Amino acid sequence: MKIIITESQYNLLIENNFEKNKRLIYNMWDEGYTIDDISSLIGLNKADIILHLKDKHIKIDCEFAEKLASLLFWKTEFINKKYSINDGKSTLEFTWGGFSGIIYFTYEDESYEIVGMASPYWNGGCFIPVDLQSIENKMTGDIEEDFVDDSGIEFENAPSEFNSIQEMIDFLNTVYPREVFKAIPKLIEKYS
Repeated sequence: MKIIITESQYNLLIENNFEKNKRLIYNMWDEGYTIDDISSLIGLNKADIILHLKDKHIKIDCEFAEKLASLLFWKTEFINKKYSINDGKSTLEFTWGGFSGIIYFTYEDESYEIVGMASPYWNGGCFIPVDLQSIENKMTGDIEEDFVDDSGIEFENAPSEFNSIQEMIDFLNTVYPREVFKAIPKLIEKYS
């Protein structure tokens, strides 16, 4: 017995799983489901959901950017977490701080080791605060650790919106670490 199928049915049969999942995820997103909803409903992890959505045109405001930044640092490998400058003499490393949503950084060069926080779009604001936890002067051995809330600086040239997850990933891999690097001398000058 022969079965006749339409061309669109045939295309669905040969379409790979990635494309099928992508189409399903796009449809669910357009219907108002969140990344968490989609993940729990179809059984794909959040990193896979983000992989499928990253090139889709999505308006990302500062509030959504905060949630997305945490997911990107925690659940994916899309964000570079280690940087070096000056031929490797200065390093900057980012780590996700657990369920608090804080992004920590460790900066080290020949003279200083600095640990702090630089959480993109903290509390849904359109800025990125760079705050200290500790600063060690390697030359003198002095360590300063007790900082009050005004210990940091904010860089406010963070975009107030993105048009896709990929656009935000590009920002977090280029502008964000560069701005944190630029904040380090200001923090050293302020507290050394």
